Amino acid sequence: MDGGGGAVTIREIAEKLGVSPAAVSLVLNNKPGVGEKRRQLIQNALRENGYQLRFPEKKILSQQICIIKCRASHQNDEFSILVLDAIEEYANRAGYTVSLVNITNDTYEQKIAALDLENLCGIIFFASDMQEKCLQYTMRIPLPKVYLDGCFSDRSINTVNIDQRLIANMAAEHLHKLGHVDIGYLRCVPTRSDLKQRFIFFKAAAERLGLNIMDNFVFDINSTSENVERVIIPAFTDSSLHPSAIFCESDVIAAKCIQNLLQLGISVPEDISVIGIDNTRIALFSSPTLTVIDVNARELGRMAIDRLQQILADPSRAIVHSYIEPFLVQRESTCRKRA
Repeated sequence: MDGGGGAVTIREIAEKLGVSPAAVSLVLNNKPGVGEKRRQLIQNALRENGYQLRFPEKKILSQQICIIKCRASHQNDEFSILVLDAIEEYANRAGYTVSLVNITNDTYEQKIAALDLENLCGIIFFASDMQEKCLQYTMRIPLPKVYLDGCFSDRSINTVNIDQRLIANMAAEHLHKLGHVDIGYLRCVPTRSDLKQRFIFFKAAAERLGLNIMDNFVFDINSTSENVERVIIPAFTDSSLHPSAIFCESDVIAAKCIQNLLQLGISVPEDISVIGIDNTRIALFSSPTLTVIDVNARELGRMAIDRLQQILADPSRAIVHSYIEPFLVQRESTCRKRA
């Protein structure tokens, strides 16, 4: 990297322009990943501060990122759409074009072998359901890679994930603050390792706060949530003792849980509070509107692009496991426990 005597650093130029240091480094080294207007702005600032640009007259060709999505077909849901839209938006802002390839743990070899790797500058794996054999295969691809929403924090690969511990703690602390003690839990199945971690974290938070997770009100809900009715109605019909709050592992599960409780004449939140995860549109359409832990899906997409840019700017950068912080959105489906 050629500099102008070191009087002004790349970080200082980035701060002055309101851009990332990675973007300045990409422009300085004539690499793709920065839009044309922003590139010209950064080039001018670099020249003004004595930096010698590499191949300044060479036109930067359009560069392509491939999103390879390994996520079960039933999960073509609003969460996926929010993440994919965010990746495309932030990639386009940075001057990239984006393509999407859907794979499964059975079809990954054929699908990836068909890619034109020479025309790609990087890959983002939307790896929610990626299994070990598929992971090992993808790790051999000779391109910069970021793995999104996968459970690979023990691997030497760049990852961006949702902080499951924070989700569990926020939900438990919210219910505790409202005076709830006896808690039900509706889990998603098939259960990925990160969701197993979430349940473990929730149990730990519950123990710390003195909450009681009622074993006979912990249910596994299938991928389409169609069995919510089959577990909720018998459980509340057959037992006189029931939780005062239920934590559900998705907005869809929570909305269906509320619907079934209302059918039984149980008021939400007056009799039972319900909290979900995701903050998709169904949380607003639910009646009552749904209190949720927002997993910050757009930030997941933004950080994936940001991390890929950093790798492109400096391939020798250390491996980073990044985590997105969720946040609580309180609406109508939770309230203080009745005395």
